[in-house]
Amino acid sequence: MLKPIRLAKKNFLSSLDTSSKEFLHILEIAKSFKNKDLNIELKDKVLGLIFDKSSTRTRVSLQVAMSRLGGYTIDLNPSTSQIGRGEPIKDTARVLSRYCDAIAIRTFDHSDLEEYAKWSTKPVINALTDLEHPCQALADFFDNSRGILKF
Repeated sequence: MLKPIRLAKKNFLSSLDTSSKEFLHILEIAKSFKNKDLNIELKDKVLGLIFDKSSTRTRVSLQVAMSRLGGYTIDLNPSTSQIGRGEPIKDTARVLSRYCDAIAIRTFDHSDLEEYAKWSTKPVINALTDLEHPCQALADFFDNSRGILKF
């Protein structure tokens, strides 16, 4: 049985946000979950999704994951919210912090992601910026087809 550890930083903006110990622990959690040795439930938790960039796999994977874990997603994009009408990131981050348990953001400028994290009281996850895609980096280390670590 895995003993949970608390990550040092609440946000996941970069691959550099986790120590090697935390990184390996995340992969072990994924392996245990994949092998049905660990039950994770996010019942009634809400993940806010802000996608300034188009997405298929990242959006679907986050929405399906939350649904399978008992949670929900709220999708915000510039064409259907005030984000596209110039609402300051500060205001959006504060509002989402009241209603969401975490926020995943896919945007162009990494500095925008950092601005969300600065004003959010909830964890912010980098779902892709022009700088990096840390969730994909984690997934690249994990072989989803067999549930084994690739190193």
